[in-house]
Amino acid sequence: MVLREWMHCLRLNLQKIRRTFRNDLLEVLDRSQSLESINQRKEQAMTYLCRSLSIVLASGILCFGIGCKQEGPDEQAGKKVDEAVEKSGQVIEESKESSVETLEKANEKGQEAVENVEEAAK
Repeated sequence: MVLREWMHCLRLNLQKIRRTFRNDLLEVLDRSQSLESINQRKEQAMTYLCRSLSIVLASGILCFGIGCKQEGPDEQAGKKVDEAVEKSGQVIEESKESSVETLEKANEKGQEAVENVEEAAK
């Protein structure tokens, strides 16, 4: 029962993290004010992602430790929780990599825009 509640909370937290991270990325791309602003937002987004990942992993380790002391069906449930935590960590890592690529592309576009503005100013 506790593991099911924890799994539900974990899913909700992961969904919230994904929505917030996605919104932060969209906000960074929409603003495209200057390179400094883009780099600051990139750092903020990555910091938020790392913090969220560490919270999720710490929760998983804690629940995994509690679940492993039990035997029988509970032990199997603990193994499933561990697998779910690993998969969620992999999903977060993949989304982190794709977001870094997206931010790098946005950074390049921002640099091109700055160069275009500088050329137009000349």
